[in-house]
Amino acid sequence: MSEETQITGTLDIQAIVNRLDCISEAEFCQLFQVTPITAKQWRNRGVAPLPIRLGNAYFYPLEAIKNEMTVRAKKRRSSQIDPTELLA
Repeated sequence: MSEETQITGTLDIQAIVNRLDCISEAEFCQLFQVTPITAKQWRNRGVAPLPIRLGNAYFYPLEAIKNEMTVRAKKRRSSQIDPTELLA
């Protein structure tokens, strides 16, 4: 594969990623404050949000990330003590 073909292939993948409204694995790791190893472990265990694989790279759909953050926020809220319960 020539260098020109590799560059064009990279640009094509980036165009697809943009159309799918995804972020890269590096951006995902930064957002969730995890290492690439943790992201790989999550993928292997099927922990949401699951990525899309294009070639050797993983891309995470923003919609799946939004859903995951909503679930995490609900879990945090439900695990907190309701202040009205303390008054009863």
